Amino acid sequence: MSKRDKTQPKWNELGLDDIRSLEINQRLRCPGLEEEAQDFNSAFEVLLKVFSLKNASDSITLKAEHIGLVDIKGNDLKHIVEKRNEARERFVHYALTTIQDPFEIWLSNYEDKTQRFQFIGSFQSKAQMLVVIAKYENQTLWNFMHTEAKKLNKHRCGKLVYQRKRATE
Repeated sequence: MSKRDKTQPKWNELGLDDIRSLEINQRLRCPGLEEEAQDFNSAFEVLLKVFSLKNASDSITLKAEHIGLVDIKGNDLKHIVEKRNEARERFVHYALTTIQDPFEIWLSNYEDKTQRFQFIGSFQSKAQMLVVIAKYENQTLWNFMHTEAKKLNKHRCGKLVYQRKRATE
């Protein structure tokens, strides 16, 4: 698995605030959690259902306002729920909300010369969200993971493509 290029600019080098210091009006309401699935197949079915896919071979295209169209392919979702101890299917609504209304979007370079968008989701809950969109021939949902705000800063690197404006601006 390729890692992000460590030489690209980071949030603090660009003079941005720590994600932990966001005011409540900069955070979205919790979009709700799914129940934890009992096994891999059930977890995968949760993702298919929420992304409106009937089968693993199906795909859909969503409009991500600030980067254009994003392909979501059923077969590409499998690895998201393979690590059953994380039960990532519970946070699928956070991922979908983050694609539709991110706090920030970063375009990051990777050591293998690929680029990926890092969608940062900021919520009024302990759980925050990172959604990774791979930039290949098409833009494809690659991964998503929930994390705490203090760990989200490390994903804020590369070129800042978008940042949601403060409610008072």
